[in-house]
Amino acid sequence: MDDPTVNWSEERYKEIEMKIRPFLRFSSCDVKKDVLFLPVSGLMGSNWKSRIDKSVCSWWDGVSLFEALDGVEVVESVRNAREPKGPFRLPIIDKFKEMGSVGLIGRVESGKIFEGDNLLVMPNKAFQVKVIASFCDEYNRVSFAGPGENLRIILSSIEEKEFLKGFCFD
Repeated sequence: MDDPTVNWSEERYKEIEMKIRPFLRFSSCDVKKDVLFLPVSGLMGSNWKSRIDKSVCSWWDGVSLFEALDGVEVVESVRNAREPKGPFRLPIIDKFKEMGSVGLIGRVESGKIFEGDNLLVMPNKAFQVKVIASFCDEYNRVSFAGPGENLRIILSSIEEKEFLKGFCFD
């Protein structure tokens, strides 16, 4: 926002907001309920810790970034992060084909995974897969894994094209 071509322009702020709303909605985000737009300067840190001065941005009456973050209600799934008894979460880092099956690489963030588990893949598509095998490295097969462990898992009932980096098991 502090770039000389923008200079904290309310018009430019609204243009950016209107362009990003459709993307967030397409990503299954409830923009009205879950998103707060606010102007900041990444380079100078303006409107991060403390509210921006009216002499810099006269039209903004809202909160700073840190005030907005302090006001965010922490949901139960975040409280369960790294919790072995919490819901299973494994963000997908990479994918590969192995002996006719799909393999994925990721780090267990919460919960546990066992061979034979049925998993739900999120966010855009909800489909179930079955874990055929898990490996803690290239050669060492494991029967289960918990939070903090990096895994290679082999799945059935799915095609490689169904997965993108950043998808998550739930």
